[in-house]
Amino acid sequence: FFKQKTAYEILTCDWSSDVCSSDLKDYAYPTIMAEECLKKLHYAVLAKDYTEAQRLCAKTLVWVLELEENLKEMASAAKG
Repeated sequence: FFKQKTAYEILTCDWSSDVCSSDLKDYAYPTIMAEECLKKLHYAVLAKDYTEAQRLCAKTLVWVLELEENLKEMASAAKG
């Protein structure tokens, strides 16, 4: 049996010490929120609550887009 790690577990144990806490926060929060929305989306679809599933899909997309923007800023800052 394989237990999949949550985004929070991955972020707290797999990051090297050279990542500053503000970078981790910019990455971690939207990642965790997107993961939570996806879990809820899964259960909404199983329950055939398609209105809620659509809402959660849009909410997940917002978090993923925020994450993408944060990663672009982090990459730009890393280049100097």
